[in-house]
Amino acid sequence: MEHYDVVVIGSGAGGGTMGAALAQRGMKVAILEASDHMPDSLAGRSEQDMILHKAAAPDPIHFNGEQVRPLLGALVGGSTGLYGAALLRPSPSDWDLEPFYGKYQAKELIQWPWPLEDLSAYLEKAEDLFRVAGHHHMTMPFLSSRQSPYTHQAMPLAPFNRDLMDKFNYQGLKPFHMPIAVDSNVCVRCAQCPGFVCPADARASSYNRAIQPQLKQGGLTLLPGHRVLKLDYRGRQITKVELIYKGRIRSIAADAFVLAAGAIYTPYILQSSQIPDPHDLVGRYYMFHLGVVCLSISREVYPGSSTFHKQIALSDFYQGFTDFKHKLGLVQNIPITGPRTIASKSPVPLPPFLSRWLYRHTMATAMVVEDLPVASNRVRWTKRGLDISHRFHPYDLYRGHEAGQRLKKLMKRVLPKSWHVVRMGALENAHLAHQVGTCRMGRDPRYSVVDPMGRHHQLDNLFIADGSVLPTSLGVGPALTIIANALRTADQLRKDA
Repeated sequence: MEHYDVVVIGSGAGGGTMGAALAQRGMKVAILEASDHMPDSLAGRSEQDMILHKAAAPDPIHFNGEQVRPLLGALVGGSTGLYGAALLRPSPSDWDLEPFYGKYQAKELIQWPWPLEDLSAYLEKAEDLFRVAGHHHMTMPFLSSRQSPYTHQAMPLAPFNRDLMDKFNYQGLKPFHMPIAVDSNVCVRCAQCPGFVCPADARASSYNRAIQPQLKQGGLTLLPGHRVLKLDYRGRQITKVELIYKGRIRSIAADAFVLAAGAIYTPYILQSSQIPDPHDLVGRYYMFHLGVVCLSISREVYPGSSTFHKQIALSDFYQGFTDFKHKLGLVQNIPITGPRTIASKSPVPLPPFLSRWLYRHTMATAMVVEDLPVASNRVRWTKRGLDISHRFHPYDLYRGHEAGQRLKKLMKRVLPKSWHVVRMGALENAHLAHQVGTCRMGRDPRYSVVDPMGRHHQLDNLFIADGSVLPTSLGVGPALTIIANALRTADQLRKDA
């Protein structure tokens, strides 16, 4: 039986980063990935294949009783192979939630087990590792910011985004150029970007920024196509992982194991392996942002339909509006994946010429609405496979509705000649982005699955290093926080070795 110092299960933001970091520190590490590399074919750039047929998605799951194929990244690098690469630091208010949520949730459920300051150095390391390009001197209301300059220059704003920034400024807001992990020197300025495999490998992923360089340096083994069957344990130790690879079952042993399969597959593996869960917490408190989108449709062609344009963001409304003091999140302009997507989301059938016209004339602006951790929102292992139950808290829906209407009013002022429509996008079962919370970290085992450093409360050599450990969902995308926390957990594991 093969033996490693550390076996990491999952190659996404947390797993890929942590595995490479441990190997860099002289440990013998294997990263197991159930999926494989995306074939270098049209599927990597085709809206039909990638968005509608979900060529990179995992097997179907059961979500609220309906069988769906979620829009996730089932490939080496996980969802970092498909994400939008906006890597933003969280806000101090993401750590101080009692003033916002205290009357809706118990303190133990909205409390982080360590201060945001503990993550500061790791956030900078994560930004440098993923070559985040940005302007550290930009004012980003409510968000924490980097003190030293970014190591890479931000891609110049497209002319229409400079105009959009001026219009936001005119409204008394403080728009900023988003920190993006895209290499502008090789980027071919695709209009879609998120949801597609990058044709130029310009967008940072855990594979091209962490795993691939360390494979060349040595100490790291990547094993794609290896699906976990179960973790075997004895007492307080995981002894081995059983896998299936090309129809054959094999086992791999290690001194330590890291689960980083994501917020739905990490609890699935724990449950199917019958890992002790004395307080029935594994898989509970499943969160993914309640996002609202304002579509602004104009008679004029929107230049962003033909070039990269995910560049502008607002954090002015992170803690609500002047007359609506409720915690919300980031606002940003986002790409529409193509005319077929517009046709598939339309409440009425659209002829192809009309969906093409709408694609070229529509700008999308999205707002994140942080959702509450709810115990009944959970991921479960069943004999038929993965089963998810999820309903947004009434307070989430209330904030989402108000945020959507206020975003629409803002865009009417910014683009008065456009027609504006609001959608609450995350209510769709197949849209499961920014997933967190199902193996939450904390000091008290009655309310958490892992301790503040990511170690499983019941097993001494099992760590978790993905979005599942986040106790709340933040008001920005969680990717940078996941990467930084994985580096933090890697340091702890190395100290224990």
